[in-house]
Amino acid sequence: MGAPRFTEWSFTACRDAASGAVRAELLAGRAHLCDLVIETVPNGARPVAAEFRYELEYREGGKTGKLSLPGVDRWPPAGGTAIRFRQEGSRLIFTLPLNVRARTDRVYTRLGVIGKLTFDNGSVKSVYELLPVRP
Repeated sequence: MGAPRFTEWSFTACRDAASGAVRAELLAGRAHLCDLVIETVPNGARPVAAEFRYELEYREGGKTGKLSLPGVDRWPPAGGTAIRFRQEGSRLIFTLPLNVRARTDRVYTRLGVIGKLTFDNGSVKSVYELLPVRP
């Protein structure tokens, strides 16, 4: 038995940490709590750990680029960021604290989130999802 099959995944909502406003994207310069929802075909395996890495897509001086961010966010958290996890039936829901810096010289357009989930049977499964960023 391996990891459950992932049928789809997406960010369903991002809540502004200060105002509580719910959006479908990040606002640069604001802290958000975003739900990454993973639909599965359950097979009895339960997640025991997850790590998330990030890459930013941007426009600067008429050119586009991609920047891999250093560091890894982990669940269960070992200090640092406070990723939360809950399971609702066949849905795995990770709430990620996300913040993209606002800059005058560079416009961030999307945040790529790369997640690697480890299950109690030792299997590992990955997801990749893009989240729009508004200046």
